[in-house]
Amino acid sequence: METSMNGRSQSIPSSNQIKRSVNQASSEVTDQVSQWTSQIRDLSSEYIEEGRKYVKENPVQGAGIAAAVGVVLGCLATLAFSGGRD
Repeated sequence: METSMNGRSQSIPSSNQIKRSVNQASSEVTDQVSQWTSQIRDLSSEYIEEGRKYVKENPVQGAGIAAAVGVVLGCLATLAFSGGRD
């Protein structure tokens, strides 16, 4: 036990107390990340299903969008992997 500047005694947390606090915080973070992951998975499933539904209802537009996305991704990949070489 230590004495502070004002004369009051303060206890220093033991290593076990610190360990429990860290484990509790870690558990809370893990739970939160797990919850976010589940929400993202659910949302992505919904978006995928909506996309499939749209393509079934509008096949020509769906193919056009897919082609445009492919061109954009191809250009981005080319830029990324070229490394700025001239």
